[in-house]
Amino acid sequence: MEFAGLVITGAGLIGSGSPTICNAANIAYRKKVFDEVGGFNYQMSLSSGDDELLMQKIHRDTNYKIKFALDKNALVSTEANPTLKDFYHQRKRWASKGLFYGDHLLLLKLVLIFLFYFSLIVQPILGFILSTKFFATFILSLFLKILTEYLILKRGTDLLFKEEILKPFILTEILQVPYILVSGFMGMFGNLTWKNRKIKR
Repeated sequence: MEFAGLVITGAGLIGSGSPTICNAANIAYRKKVFDEVGGFNYQMSLSSGDDELLMQKIHRDTNYKIKFALDKNALVSTEANPTLKDFYHQRKRWASKGLFYGDHLLLLKLVLIFLFYFSLIVQPILGFILSTKFFATFILSLFLKILTEYLILKRGTDLLFKEEILKPFILTEILQVPYILVSGFMGMFGNLTWKNRKIKR
């Protein structure tokens, strides 16, 4: 379901003219364009983000158009992480690339998203310590998050995926908050293990 959410979000951003995220298993580009922007030469020191950073560079530095193939038959399946540890290290690896986005406004948006997730932990605590008003803001924030993400997922799922992937929606909405905070924070340090390799930035 999370992968579906990432694909759907990526599709929406591409459709709005702001290509930001993509999945390497579901991306194709012309060799001419790859060579024209210097390929991966400018990001050889990174362990993640080659797909997204390349797409962003093509969008930023050329006149080529980036499109999303809105067709179920165009989707490519990949294997899920076999263990929770592998899942954590993959997400940490993904988070480590955010600091290297060339668009400073995009980086600011990522920081604001992280702070929003952080507020979902802080608001209930403040509700106990300072004022019960924070319980109201917490409930409103959580409700808006759940509603917005459900509407986006439902729309994208109708177009690209099977509706059954939405069954664990509420559970994953709750689990997503701590995992985003932990992987996002730890990703800033860059050191991780991936496919039996120790990777350092």
